[in-house]
Amino acid sequence: MSFSQRLRRNRDGKIFMPMNVEGGGYEQSFFTTRKLVTLIIMGIVTIWVVSFLSSSQASISGYAITIAIMILVYQWLIRFVIFEEKYYYKVYQKTKLYKNPTPAIFWDIVSFRDREDGTLAIFSDMKVGVFLKLERDTIIGKGEEFRETHYEALSEFYKELNNKNICIVHLDIMEQAGKDNRLEHLDRMISSVDNENIAKLLQLQLGSIKNSTRETLYETDYILCYTDKMDAADYLINDVLECAYKLLDGAYTGFEILTSKEIKELPKDIYCVNYFDYTEAIQNLFKQYGMSIPKAFDIVEIKHNDGSSTEVKEKEKIILQNLSSCIKNGTLKRGDWSIKEAFNGKLDKILNRGLGLSEQYNAKLRENIQINEDVNDEEIIIDLDNEAFGGEYGIGMNTVKSDVLEANRDR
Repeated sequence: MSFSQRLRRNRDGKIFMPMNVEGGGYEQSFFTTRKLVTLIIMGIVTIWVVSFLSSSQASISGYAITIAIMILVYQWLIRFVIFEEKYYYKVYQKTKLYKNPTPAIFWDIVSFRDREDGTLAIFSDMKVGVFLKLERDTIIGKGEEFRETHYEALSEFYKELNNKNICIVHLDIMEQAGKDNRLEHLDRMISSVDNENIAKLLQLQLGSIKNSTRETLYETDYILCYTDKMDAADYLINDVLECAYKLLDGAYTGFEILTSKEIKELPKDIYCVNYFDYTEAIQNLFKQYGMSIPKAFDIVEIKHNDGSSTEVKEKEKIILQNLSSCIKNGTLKRGDWSIKEAFNGKLDKILNRGLGLSEQYNAKLRENIQINEDVNDEEIIIDLDNEAFGGEYGIGMNTVKSDVLEANRDR
């Protein structure tokens, strides 16, 4: 039985959906059902007390004592129920604490448990979950009945999760197309080409593709599957994978469970930032529970192998953070760069590797760059943000290289 046949409709073709007292839609407003009921009870109690005092012919002192008690009780109700003083005071305190916000204030994961088949994320409220990433299929050329098939697969997926008592949060994120791993595969293929002219031609084409992907967004589905039962952590991944196979019958070609490294990179796409400090996020998380973790150390100066040193200020800290991020996501490799080069804005080795040129061409290029170092100092500058996403260098940097080679030929 398909999902459309399981729906129960009335004679008008409408589906009955149960609603709460608030109604079908939610609007942010000051008055809620709880506050309205509290005001009604206060009004009824006031009328009943006044009537009781009048019928019992109470004295002036009795009126004064009774009214004073009512005012004392009512002011507590008005402060903490109607105006929600505790809640808004906490909001005020957090607003002061996070006057310069970062994505770290939304982080709620205290630890990870890495396994061969995926990573379990443990949240501060002791919930355990996994992040499922879905790969969408194309719907071009599919028949009209494929819509029914896709919805049927989604229905089976949600039904299986419900049967296993697994809760979900659906994240629909727009990501840059430059993160597609097929671009890295093309880089490796071009780097293995021996013919320099063909390699340069292919690199120009790849550079144009990268420039297009930097301006293009595509939609990715992430599903957080979690449970509040700690004893379910041992079989949670297997249950999620078993449910996820139902999606392959619809408009999805595959899925994967994110690793801890990929989960730490996820806030960058959600909040559109270039750097996310996982350590700062953990510190903020413990601060919310009154636990302060002091900073272990702070880098104030870096000494280089040649005996020189560089004072680390805000600009240098940003460069170090970007370097750390690039190392973690695999953009940079140890030994291909130095901190001094990064501080000076010269990372030609990384640019060469990012362009995917052959080793012979790289050696010639490095030799030419050394000859014309005084001429091209201002041209060979790396933007780590662009490099991390495959860069805009595809065309521009090849032009720089061509200019360098022509200048050396003239010599």
